[in-house]
Amino acid sequence: MKNGMLSRLYRKALSNQIAIAVGSSLSDDKVSIPSLAKEIITTYKLDFYVKHSVEYFKRWNELIELAEKVVQISELTKFVRNKIGEVKPTHIHQRLAILPISNFIDTTFDRSLYKAVVAAGRTPILHDWQNQRMGSWKQSNPENPNIFFMLPNAETASPWYGVYEPTGKNTQNKIQLENLMEMLTEKDLVMLEYSSYEAEFILHLYALVSSCDKVVSDNSSKLDPEYVSTRGVYIGNFASNELLDKISPSEGEKYGIWDVLFPSRKLIDISRTKSHDCFISYFSGDKEFVGWVDQQLQLRGIKTWRDEREIEIGDSMTDKIQEGLVDSHTFTIVLTPDALQRPWVKEELKAAYARKLAGDLKILPILHKECDIPPFLADYKYADFRDERRYYEQLSLLERSIKNAVKQARGKK
Repeated sequence: MKNGMLSRLYRKALSNQIAIAVGSSLSDDKVSIPSLAKEIITTYKLDFYVKHSVEYFKRWNELIELAEKVVQISELTKFVRNKIGEVKPTHIHQRLAILPISNFIDTTFDRSLYKAVVAAGRTPILHDWQNQRMGSWKQSNPENPNIFFMLPNAETASPWYGVYEPTGKNTQNKIQLENLMEMLTEKDLVMLEYSSYEAEFILHLYALVSSCDKVVSDNSSKLDPEYVSTRGVYIGNFASNELLDKISPSEGEKYGIWDVLFPSRKLIDISRTKSHDCFISYFSGDKEFVGWVDQQLQLRGIKTWRDEREIEIGDSMTDKIQEGLVDSHTFTIVLTPDALQRPWVKEELKAAYARKLAGDLKILPILHKECDIPPFLADYKYADFRDERRYYEQLSLLERSIKNAVKQARGKK
């Protein structure tokens, strides 16, 4: 039977609109907060009692405050550092590390996901209380994934917060949550193997749920029904490995055209009034760049019109271009000096502008190389692809503009 939630998460992963949070159950149990708490209580002979071990997630800061009365914070940090020092990433961490998505959240001291990402040859952007990189969580380049940490780095010589859970320690630390909320906008949050206490008091799900499209947990979680109903979490009928099987690329380490075209994964949208969301106009000399943009848009669920797919031997090029324009919601033109000198590009732009004036098409310029922009496009905001380092950032803006234009056009019908 087809799993609808897995299919949804697959489509979200293709468009890089998914964030994955890893809990302590994915790591060696000896470095989880409940296990560390028991070790601290035993080692330092503390009088501290909980009814169930998961309550240590809620009362961790309270325990550390008590421990500080008999031992220095530097000693506690060293204690935790020694415990996590030999822990290695699990198979799940390794599989997560090669997913071509750009947003992860880690609620562990051992930071095994980070270690796996680095081992996979990627360069993550770290976000915690020692690495506040303003605005960088908006970037969407999977080669430099964002990793948000909810616990301090115990491996540093003198972490700012020792081994406290920072967000609950000081209300000023909620800036981390604000950044997370902005990162999660229009994304699904997937929690892997969380308990209710860890989700609430370490991940701080209460603050994040309002920003996400949906919060989903695998069926290995220890979320109790009351908490699920309170926070609106969907318990998926799948395990962590099943999710990874579904959202991993079919070939290599990047999503490719086969991930879009594979029949069992293809989404049929019966609400379409036009066959294409975006008509792409370009000069053949820019084919490599255009091919990348085309593929990335398709991976994000956008149906594109491109001449080399739509025009066959024996077709009238003029007729096919007119049909493509009529059957598209938006028109994207790749602006370069050479493109603006080509008759076909000029004709496509002229025809698109006529349809724009008739209210039937929205023009979305892409500036790929420095050039003189045509006067009638001079006041248009364009996607700026002149700097390769900003490709994914601009791609996200282009994706949103196309989808908003399609949504608006459908609303008029």
